[in-house]
Amino acid sequence: MNKVKLLGIAPYAGMKELMQGIAERRNDIDLEIFVGDLSAGVDIALEHQGRGFSGIVSRGGTADMIKLIADIPVSEVTLSVYDVLRAIKLAQSYEGKFAIVGFPSITKCSKLLCDLLQYKIDIVTIKSQDEVASCLEMLKEQGCSLVLGDMVTITNAKLAGINGILITSGGESIESAFDHAIEICEGRRKNLEKIDFLDSLLRSMKDEIIVFRENGELIFSTSNTSDKELISFMKKNIQQVQKSGEKKILRRNGNGNLIALLGRSFSAGGAKYCSFSITYSPLRQSIYDGQGVVFQNKMELLEDVDNIFSKSNSISRVTGIIEKYCRSDFPILLMGECGTGKDKTANSIYVHSKLGDNPMISIDCETVTEKKWDQLLDDEYSPFADEKLTIYIKNMDQLSHSLRARLIKYFKESDICKKNRVIFSFVTRHGESVDDAFCSQLRHDLSCLVLGLRPLRQRPGDIPSLCSLYINEINAATGKQVIGVTSEAMELLQEYHWERNINQLKRVLTELVVLSDTPYISASDVSETLAAEGGQKPEPMRYDLNLNQSLEGITKDIAMMILKEEEMNQSKAARRLQISRSKLWRMMKG
Repeated sequence: MNKVKLLGIAPYAGMKELMQGIAERRNDIDLEIFVGDLSAGVDIALEHQGRGFSGIVSRGGTADMIKLIADIPVSEVTLSVYDVLRAIKLAQSYEGKFAIVGFPSITKCSKLLCDLLQYKIDIVTIKSQDEVASCLEMLKEQGCSLVLGDMVTITNAKLAGINGILITSGGESIESAFDHAIEICEGRRKNLEKIDFLDSLLRSMKDEIIVFRENGELIFSTSNTSDKELISFMKKNIQQVQKSGEKKILRRNGNGNLIALLGRSFSAGGAKYCSFSITYSPLRQSIYDGQGVVFQNKMELLEDVDNIFSKSNSISRVTGIIEKYCRSDFPILLMGECGTGKDKTANSIYVHSKLGDNPMISIDCETVTEKKWDQLLDDEYSPFADEKLTIYIKNMDQLSHSLRARLIKYFKESDICKKNRVIFSFVTRHGESVDDAFCSQLRHDLSCLVLGLRPLRQRPGDIPSLCSLYINEINAATGKQVIGVTSEAMELLQEYHWERNINQLKRVLTELVVLSDTPYISASDVSETLAAEGGQKPEPMRYDLNLNQSLEGITKDIAMMILKEEEMNQSKAARRLQISRSKLWRMMKG
């Protein structure tokens, strides 16, 4: 029997792995598979369907959209009751109200399951992806903080500040779709006619302008670029350009050169269009190249925006503060230990702010050299000289005293905070006072809004919700079908001290999910993994302070204790003591 050549388009990476594994065990399928959701999946279908495939296999809304443009049959991976049940069981560990949102292929099955099992869960059906945002806002107003659905629902949930659990497809659903594809593809093959009427124009024109219809069809170009990723990136931003009217984006092309894209929407002859002008900026290359300075755009960061705060009483206040800060224009100072989510909080503030359609520049004080600081502060092409950007300066605790003073002076004397949204982050250590002198100066001199992020060990009530969200994310990435952790295992996770906070929790959960062969992670697996992490909370350093001496002697002993805790680093010790290094040196010498 000849194998049927199929094109697979999976909306998430875990489904790709599962489809590949099933296809390899069958002798009737030759499968080539890519990952792409909705419009990205349509782009993949348009690019590859003419390469001799007999049919396409995809899922949900992506499959529906591909059917509208495909020249070959499309078989849909339908969601089974088992797929929906797995997602519901995972959500039941979440503390807060949740709902199911999706196209009829999801909600029809969900209603049937909830009727059979008598589950009282809100189920909302959408007919197009344009309805998702308003639907989620309505659910949010009703107190819903978690939704179950497909990729378009989960992506829009992040934009709305709602947590999401992706309903993944199991092996039984994929097997059924392959059987259906073989049935409808037998004897049906069509040839795809490729039309590329702009090739000669691309080679002859000099101006760098590319024009699309509002549906993403490229209709005009004066650019000679062959960068497919750049073209795809423009298509993904068409909707945002249409909403805002104009959008400025920084990006690297396939050659690694920095380019500036200016997208504009316009109408002609009753139709809507979107144009992108491309400007190459070699002078800015020296600013952005190298470690420490990164420019990013909203759509790139959406994948990294985690809702790391649950609806527990201990943290709902912080969630409200973040939402209010998003609407303000004041600089923001984020403070907390390593792994408490400062970067993700900064990303969330950027994505949900009114400047979210413009780029964000991230500057890591831990890796930026003094020479690059000179460029950032003095060069006329520096992002500091731009406007309507979000500038995120992270790990400011790593700056030298001279650079701290120079930055404060620069920010006070310039109007950078008025023209841009500025976010700072400062790493604190366990037991260290957050009222650092430098932080106090940022707060008062620059009128910073301050947000302190509590360590995970102080909010164990959030761990069950975080486990549900992260296990779902890991399932989607690996193709696993883990439902959750046992109650005994959850107690162990909540009792652990989590020295590296949320980062460590996510890494531990990844290891547990990958190694698990059962639907629920057991207490023994958690105990063994935490033991390898260092299961006991480290004992604090103990000191014997001699109080039978002069005040000068007591002060010197205390200074020596701090120096030892800071591994004899005089700069860090001086900051904790809130004195200058020279005064500390005189104190120890006296």
